[in-house]
Amino acid sequence: MGSSVTKNKEFEAALQRFMGAFVDTGLEAADIMKDYEELAATLMSTVDRLVHKNNEKIESTTEFLNQFLNMQWMKIKNLPGLQETLKLLIGWNRQVINLCDF
Repeated sequence: MGSSVTKNKEFEAALQRFMGAFVDTGLEAADIMKDYEELAATLMSTVDRLVHKNNEKIESTTEFLNQFLNMQWMKIKNLPGLQETLKLLIGWNRQVINLCDF
């Protein structure tokens, strides 16, 4: 809890120095607040665009992978001996797991 209070005080001190720099330049508090609001709006807009773009990429990649895997499954699902091969692989996997359990 004390660390949080210390960080808050450090932030407030830094903010006061920052605001003082603006006051020294002759800017009014209202101008400073307007600048902060514009900066915040710009940042939020940028973040929204990035998130939206990333979501689109994730969705398109997921869709592509689903289609690709479905195509591959369609190619191999009717191969002769597939069920037996899968059963063997599952059995081998279980044996390996059993050997690795200490």
